[in-house]
Amino acid sequence: MVLKPAELLNSSKDVKRMSELGTINKAIALYLFDEGSSFGSSSKIYISLPDNNSNCSSYPNLPTSTPPYTYNCQPESTYKNTNSTGWIPINFNSISQGSPFSFLPTDPSNDDDNGTYFTYTPDPTNKSWELTAKLLSESKKDFSLNSKDGGDDDNRYKLGSNLIASSYLPYLFNPLEANILTLGFNEKVYAQSAPTNGQISIFSDATHAYGANNLFWDNTNNRLSINTGTSPSYALDVSGTSNIYSTSDTILRLSRQSATSTLFKLGTDSALVINSNGADRLTISFNGNVGIGTNTPAQKLSVAGTIESTTGGIKFPDGSSQVNVIGLRDSSRNLIILNNTTNPNYQMDISADEVILQDTSGNPFRIASLSATASITASGANGLDTGSEAASTWYHIWAIAKSDGTKATLLSASATSPTMPSGYTFKAYLGAVYNNSSSNFISIRQKDKNVVIIPVQVLSTNVVTSPWTGVLSISTVIPPTAKAISGDLDCNASSGIDEIVYIAATSSGHGSMYCRSYQSGSLNNTPYRLALVEIQTIYYGIGGTWWGEIQIAGWEY
Repeated sequence: MVLKPAELLNSSKDVKRMSELGTINKAIALYLFDEGSSFGSSSKIYISLPDNNSNCSSYPNLPTSTPPYTYNCQPESTYKNTNSTGWIPINFNSISQGSPFSFLPTDPSNDDDNGTYFTYTPDPTNKSWELTAKLLSESKKDFSLNSKDGGDDDNRYKLGSNLIASSYLPYLFNPLEANILTLGFNEKVYAQSAPTNGQISIFSDATHAYGANNLFWDNTNNRLSINTGTSPSYALDVSGTSNIYSTSDTILRLSRQSATSTLFKLGTDSALVINSNGADRLTISFNGNVGIGTNTPAQKLSVAGTIESTTGGIKFPDGSSQVNVIGLRDSSRNLIILNNTTNPNYQMDISADEVILQDTSGNPFRIASLSATASITASGANGLDTGSEAASTWYHIWAIAKSDGTKATLLSASATSPTMPSGYTFKAYLGAVYNNSSSNFISIRQKDKNVVIIPVQVLSTNVVTSPWTGVLSISTVIPPTAKAISGDLDCNASSGIDEIVYIAATSSGHGSMYCRSYQSGSLNNTPYRLALVEIQTIYYGIGGTWWGEIQIAGWEY
């Protein structure tokens, strides 16, 4: 046995060349199948050699190109890129499943001395291409022969879809004009030597077999029949079980002729995709998760958008069903409460995009587009729950509803348990308004949980009081349901005397803030927001004997 090291090295490199070229060929086919459309220029021969000169002029050993063809090279910094800036001008990154490789393969030697470089020549019009490589080993050279690869150059190994003149391609389903199309090394499609019009037979060698109309081409209507006889009803008419297998990510794709988007796609990673109007609408992933509006469903059902249940609601694993929305009572969106323009002293206008109510059992109920006027002079729905109007009283504003969706508002002296009108079982707390000593509603403006009023002075004094020892009831200014107040601290110092006004939520000084005016005789104003710990009560202190004031301009629920 005689070992030839050079032959062994060349043979291993040829194996790699053939493998790499095959990988590129599959990637281009996948790009085309994924509706790719940019293949490069029809007058260019793209070469895997790096060169800062786009015409590859740095390589003197390249054979002279035949017009209109010219060589094309990419610089060292980008020639392996997969985003169309590499030596092949295709954006492989745009493939729906991602690029099949992280960088473009090149010839193992990649030089011009022996022609050991890859070439790519596209035909963008017909979306076809040719890839070539130079095989050096004696054991592999025969694979370059046209009889082996179906091409037109015995000196280079070829792959692609344009290895022979494109005019041969229409003969595939026109057996009366030609009788052979080479598909690979062994398989050929033949028309019978004396065929019935439209019959096609398939052979693996030179022996002719009768096709018997199992595979039939209706040339008049451009239809193909498989086991459906000589009158196919559709472009592809199949009778029997079909098995479609592919090693690529996309197995089956269906599209409308005039549409640019895929209507149906079957693949390995996103197993089933239904597309409409250019966007993927439904995805069933390989693990069975279903996505609506998302291609990456993380749960058995993932939805990007609004879900509507017109009947039945939602059923949970424990067998229970939820027909109505689950939410926190008293939640609302875009709630507005203000005095009625015509009758501001005894009517309040209430509106909200939606409100979450509950019944006494805690069952939630959602109402939408609430718009009502509550009047202290009326009784029941949109009026006073019980009794008659009282002066110097906080009236609490409720949203109420029946199970059939009827909605209204209600005024009540109770902040927790209003007397519900007949048939109304759901309620939500919205806010409150004070009916003053003249039996007139004070003026308020409420947005969601925030209320503003015309500022009220609750303290004005020059009596020195140690910080937080002064107790101030504000029960006629804010409702018992208020959680925080806001307003101003005003302090006015005289010459030689500082003035300080303190405010806090407790007698220990929790949340303490202050306003200080120095001896120059100046007036100082400090805005504050104070969370309430005790209902309708705050604590204060005064330092100095000139003048200090506390004003309240609003509250929060």
